[in-house]
Amino acid sequence: MKTNVSLVGRSPMGIPIYQFSYINQPNKRYQGTIAQAIARTRPDAIVWRDGLMWVDYGRLDVRMEELPPTPVEKDGHLNPP
Repeated sequence: MKTNVSLVGRSPMGIPIYQFSYINQPNKRYQGTIAQAIARTRPDAIVWRDGLMWVDYGRLDVRMEELPPTPVEKDGHLNPP
């Protein structure tokens, strides 16, 4: 399950690209698409597992990637991770 989801763009094929965290990993950010966002337009790229929808990224022009940590504010200043 995802949290803190934000749309950041679209791929050349028109696939929506999001940044998000997983509920069980709130301090990590990822970028990719979301199965619910492409289920109607690209059902061929959806896989059902254990009652959940997963994206088959091999069928899309979008990649799932972990984003580098963002700078952390410390003493009122932004510091690199």
